[in-house]
Amino acid sequence: TNATPMVNAPTLGADARTAVLLAGVASCTTLACTSPKLPLGPASGYALALLINLAAVSIPGRFDGDPKILAAPPWPTLLNPAGWAFAIWAPIYLGELAGAALVVSRGEASAAVSSSNPAWLAANIAQALWCAAYRPWALDKLWLPTTILATTAGCLALAQLRLVHAIPSDAPRLIRWSLMLPRSLHLGWVCAASLVNLSAWVGYQRFGPTAALATAGASVGAAALLGCLFATAGLPTATLALAWALLALSSGKPVGADAIALGGAGSRALGRLAIAESATAFALVGAVIAVKMGPSLAHRAK
Repeated sequence: TNATPMVNAPTLGADARTAVLLAGVASCTTLACTSPKLPLGPASGYALALLINLAAVSIPGRFDGDPKILAAPPWPTLLNPAGWAFAIWAPIYLGELAGAALVVSRGEASAAVSSSNPAWLAANIAQALWCAAYRPWALDKLWLPTTILATTAGCLALAQLRLVHAIPSDAPRLIRWSLMLPRSLHLGWVCAASLVNLSAWVGYQRFGPTAALATAGASVGAAALLGCLFATAGLPTATLALAWALLALSSGKPVGADAIALGGAGSRALGRLAIAESATAFALVGAVIAVKMGPSLAHRAK
């Protein structure tokens, strides 16, 4: 008998995938910025967003899912966090799952997230898009996952700012902590990851060691600025997540041609970069403490 030949299912080329993902970025931005509420109920919308995220991150094949790639990325980069940095995902997801359970089970928690749900859904969809882009097919398009991750951070920041104003001042601490803390950790980490992705793109494009060092230094400055903004906007946990990421970067090892051109890990330039990263991390922790203790100290002074 003649065997029927197997026909491979058609797949999108890299350019078509890129176009689809960029259309998704535009849709997420529109959803976060212009939608006053979701057609779903608050609890359903909240849970749907988290389920989309969890489903996307469970699909294997991303760069960050391979320990060998994490240890030796296929691109030169001066921002290469130590492996322990990624342990932050455990409290993020466990906390967000606990928050989702609270939203589903308690009406006051459900009401609090209603106004932030469009941006929350947009952030989780954007992270799912990043999961699709942070893969070998887009290695020569590292600007794409960088753009998507920055969109995730922007949507999540908008969601958190809306949530800060939506939670009543007399709300139980359980509700405030379960909703604010893990999502703010998520925000800070995604902001840091956006900067790390940017450094990877600069390295892969071979702009040279000067450009790579300038990008790394500017990224540390951007992290400091974002951390201060988050601390003063009522999102101190996001600031602490940025501090965690900076400490991990100071402990990590720059890799690739740019690091070698600058003299390697023991060079003055990279040593100063590591000092700047760790010093900024401790400064951000100090900023959180100052913001938290400031009102009480001012009250005592009166």
